[in-house]
Parts: sequence; C-alpha cells; structure tokens
Amino acid sequence: MSEKDRQPTSELGPSGPVSDDAVLAAVARAERIGERRVGVKEIAEHLGWRYNGGATTRLRPPLGRLVTGGLLDSSDVPRWRIRWKEWRITEAGQRHLEAADPVDLPESPQHRRWRQDRDVAFWAMDGVRAEARRVIDEAYDLLWDRRVERPITEAEICAIRRDFEAAMRAFALVVRMCERWPEPTDDARGEDPESVTQLLPDLPERQRSA
Repeated sequence: MSEKDRQPTSELGPSGPVSDDAVLAAVARAERIGERRVGVKEIAEHLGWRYNGGATTRLRPPLGRLVTGGLLDSSDVPRWRIRWKEWRITEAGQRHLEAADPVDLPESPQHRRWRQDRDVAFWAMDGVRAEARRVIDEAYDLLWDRRVERPITEAEICAIRRDFEAAMRAFALVVRMCERWPEPTDDARGEDPESVTQLLPDLPERQRSA
C-alpha cells in the first residue's frame, strides 16, 4: 500500500447553498460535542464543507441574520477578521431548533475522525504486531541467546528499552482503537485517544490533515 493510498482523507466537499437552520444546527452540534471554539472553520466542517474562502463567504450572510435575529451570539472582532470570530447559540436559538423541523446534518467531525482513525488502526494492526514480536525477539537474543559472550552495554539496554516502549505503546493504541474506542454520538464529546499518526511514523501530521 502506497503512502497516498493509506492517507486518511478529509472527505469534506465544497461549500454550497445552506439554510439558516442548518447553520444554526451546526453551531449547536459543535457546542454539544465540546469543540474548543466554534468559529467559521468548525461550522463549515459540521456542514461537511472544506474550510476555505468560499465557505467563509457562504457563511457570512446566514451567520449575520442569525445574530440579528437573536438566535446566535458572536464575539466582538472586526468584520474583516471573521475567521477569528466565535459563535454561540442563544436560548432563543435553542428553542427555535426544538420547534423547527429536524435538520439532517452530515457526519460530525468527531465521528469522521473516529471512523478514519479506526480504518488506519485496522490496517496497521498486522504491522504493529510484527514490530512488537521483532522487538521481543531482539530482547530475547540480547539477554538469553547471545552468540558472543561479552557484557551487555548500557547503550544496547537503552536501545532495546526505547524500542520496546515504542512498540508496546503502538500495540496498546491499536488495540484500543480497534476494540475499545466507543463510537461517538452527536450529543456529547467522544473519547480522544492519542494521534493515529504514531502508527504511521513516516507520515507527517500535516499530510494527514491535507
């Protein structure tokens, strides 16, 4: 499998027409699942859009209407710095959503990450197991099955300890992701294991999010 084939994709699409209720629902869901901030980027991702200038342009009018209508509050920043602005749903906005027809939002960012990272973990399982076995065999050879009788050096011990800790940490992570990572819902923040990129040490983090 090539690096390109194994790279998780964002699966986000271009921005498009959107209703005010959908934008309001996106803000509400982002708050429910505990996003650290709810800005234009987070709202776009909850709508299934790639975050770019087009998404910002699409969102500016409905966000303005929702604030004017008292359904959203926003932080006070200059208009030209909209990317730094944050939004919060008001009590009136929550009542509006409860009374309106349900909005069918696309998959949430946290669920998308859960699905993609588990796919990577399942793919990496065999390699992680093989690396753990290799390190254990190497430690056995070093400690009990030496071909050359000489003292074990401190450098050798440190190297095998480093390799063992890394292999077992990766093995524990892949087992947790494949077997014990509960599927997140849209009602609360899900569990957040360590980054799956440590299972792919040659894949830079910046490429994963591209």
